Amino acid sequence: MLEYVCLLQLQYSLTLALEELGFPTLHTQHLYENQDIFDMWTQDVFLPSIQAGVATKGRPDFDLIAAYGYQATTDLPMALYYEEIAERFPDCKFILTTRENSEVWYRSWEIMTHTISQPARYGTLFNLSHVRKIGYYLRYVRRK
Repeated sequence: MLEYVCLLQLQYSLTLALEELGFPTLHTQHLYENQDIFDMWTQDVFLPSIQAGVATKGRPDFDLIAAYGYQATTDLPMALYYEEIAERFPDCKFILTTRENSEVWYRSWEIMTHTISQPARYGTLFNLSHVRKIGYYLRYVRRK
């Protein structure tokens, strides 16, 4: 259990650091906290890719994200759009984080996907449309 907590802490540390420096940061967990942003990702990115049966990037609305005050982003799905972000916001800066090897990265990935899938196990306690969107997100990032 301690390893699980420590890896989650490492995964989220960049978001916390950016927040501490005064940059409101959109992280995967914040997708569930903002209905408009979560709906945009679901309708414009996740569902079209799932329905097409192929991995597509879709067209996220970066202006919507900025309109909610986010000045930074971390984690998926935003990490997939670094080229589009650089084009839309030419003065932005990027921070590349790395893991010591692929096994450490994969363990972190598994913990992250396990963590965000937990609400689906307790769907009666949450808004069921959120549970469905979490399912779409997981299918999208796992490309299934």
